[in-house]
Amino acid sequence: MLETAINYIIGALLVLFMICILIWNFIHFGYGFKCRKVKTCSSRQCRFRHYCRKWSESYTEEEKAKLFQLIKQHRDKLDSK
Repeated sequence: MLETAINYIIGALLVLFMICILIWNFIHFGYGFKCRKVKTCSSRQCRFRHYCRKWSESYTEEEKAKLFQLIKQHRDKLDSK
């Protein structure tokens, strides 16, 4: 009886795993089809950007200036100690 219950649990987990794989592949195929003509992408609104091979992160000039300002502040703090 315990062995049967364990077999049912393992079977259910395997079916759940296969469903997750199918859903993931469907989403991956959908975004691949949607972005088929795009060579490189830098859209931050894209929900799939972290998993896409075409996406590359780029910073605006404002973001770069803010980062340089933060680095300068950090260096000034370290120099003053």
